[in-house]
Amino acid sequence: MTIGLAMIVSGMMANPLATVDDSTSTQPQTVPVEQTATSTASLSEKKKKDETAKIINVNAGIEAQTRAYFADIPIMAEIARCESHFRQYAKDGSTFRGVVNNKDVGIMQVNEYYHLARAQKLGIDLYSVEGNLQYALRLFNEQGSQPWVSSSPCWGKTAAAKGDPLAYTVKVAASVAPVVQE
Repeated sequence: MTIGLAMIVSGMMANPLATVDDSTSTQPQTVPVEQTATSTASLSEKKKKDETAKIINVNAGIEAQTRAYFADIPIMAEIARCESHFRQYAKDGSTFRGVVNNKDVGIMQVNEYYHLARAQKLGIDLYSVEGNLQYALRLFNEQGSQPWVSSSPCWGKTAAAKGDPLAYTVKVAASVAPVVQE
C-alpha cells in the first residue's frame, strides 16, 4: 500500500490521505459526500478571500505615492485622505467617483464638469494616478485648497492644515477669481 496523492474524481476532491493499492487498482478512490462538501466550501471561501484581496490591492501603494508626490505640501495628502481615502480606483477597477457628486474623480476628486476639458487640453489624464495628482497640484498652485473646501471639516483641523498658509483660502476671493483657461 502506498499513500495516494489528492485526486479529482468527477469534479469532487478526493481524500489526500486515502491509500491506494497501486498494484491491483486501476479505478480511482471515491470520497464520501460529506468530505467533498467541506472541501468545496473551503474552496469557495478561499476564492472569496482572493477576490477581496484583489479589490484591496487595486489601490495598494497609492497612499504612499500621494504622500511622496505632495511631500512639500502635506495638506494635499490630507485632502486626498478625506476626499477619496487614497482611492483612484473603485472595487471593479474603474475610476473611483465621488459619492455626493459622481463627476468628482480619482484620488483628489477633481470635478470633470469644471476641469476635464482643461486637463485634456493640457494633456493630463485625470483617470490615471499620475494625471490626477498632477492636475490637483496645478489647481492647488492656482487656488490653494479652496477647490476642496467642502471636505475641510475633515482635513482642516490636521497639523498639515495648521501649518499651511494656503489651507484656508478665502472662499469669496476664490469664487470671484476667474478660472484660467489654457
